[in-house]
This record gives sequence, C-alpha cells and structure tokens, in this order.
Amino acid sequence: VKRTLDVEPPTPAQDVNALDEVPASTWFEPRAHADPEALFLGPGDSARGPAPGKWKVVGTKVGGLAVGFQIEDEQGARYLLKFDPVGYPETETAADVIVQRVLHAVGYHVPEDAVVYFSRDQLELDPEAQEKTPQGRKKPLTPKRVQELLDLVEGGRAQKIRGLTSRFLKGVPLGGHAVTGTRYGDPNDRVP
Repeated sequence: VKRTLDVEPPTPAQDVNALDEVPASTWFEPRAHADPEALFLGPGDSARGPAPGKWKVVGTKVGGLAVGFQIEDEQGARYLLKFDPVGYPETETAADVIVQRVLHAVGYHVPEDAVVYFSRDQLELDPEAQEKTPQGRKKPLTPKRVQELLDLVEGGRAQKIRGLTSRFLKGVPLGGHAVTGTRYGDPNDRVP
C-alpha cells in the first residue's frame, strides 16, 4: 500500500555499467551481435522440442487451470506439454514461442520452448504417473483421464494435436523470487 500511495520519482537502474549497459548475469546475456540464424532458433539445443518417438506421460502440469502434462522423451529429457484453449487455436502456443524468441534475441535467458505436433498414440502413460488436483492432492493418472484431458484442448480430437513444449531445467528448483529486495543466499542477486 505504501509503495502504491507514495509519489516517488523514478530511480535510475542500479545494475548498469559505466556505458549504461546491463552486464551479463544469470538473467541476461547481451546478444546484439549474435548470428541471426542462432537468434531465430532460440535458446538451447532443443528448439525443435522433444526427440521423435514415444513420449512418456509422467504427470500432469502443476499450477494454473490449463491442461498440461509432464512428459519424458526417449532420450530422458523432461518437458512440460501445454495446449491452446478450445476456440483459440495457436494463440497460446504461437504467442509463447514468438515472445520467447524475441526476449532471447534481446538477451534474456528464457525457457527452451517449441511448438510440436503429435498424435495421441505417441503418448505413453508411465504406470507411476500422478495427477495433482487443484486442491493439491495426488491421484493415479489413468489412460482414460489422459484422453478426457486431451478432449478439453483445442484440436484434442484431431489426428495431429498441436502443443507447446517447455524443457525442464537440470537441477533442483529453488522456488520463485521475491518482487522486492534481494534473494537471501543468492550472490548474483545484488540489486534490490
């Protein structure tokens, strides 16, 4: 409330060098002079999504209301598979990849996202797969439930389904970040 009601003048950025440039960090890497083809492909080596073949469904997407699955490709890479809402084809999947490529070209570190097309029989359910309910409970994910969820997405009954994959980062998630101050224990987070 205080921040909203206070009338404070804008403050200059505190994380720029003497040339008024943002230095490279865990969040940003200047790419103004990068190869245009590399910028077009986006970050990482999975700009085209999971490896062809079967994708193992290991769980549902956690958080949000949209339908999604956690999958593993045949090479063991894990992805989040998301979809367009019914009645709005290509809106979420296209917008995500376009914005991701633009932010990557500007210099931000962004997820490795790709638009993919797959058939239902390409999905293989892991016997240990779990669905997390909005209330936070876990229950076994069944083939019938996977089919029900796919029926809820744009093009979910088509021969080829359009989706968006986001590759999971390696390592252990540390959680979100505070919107004010700095993150305790993170030596790279120096500017409030």
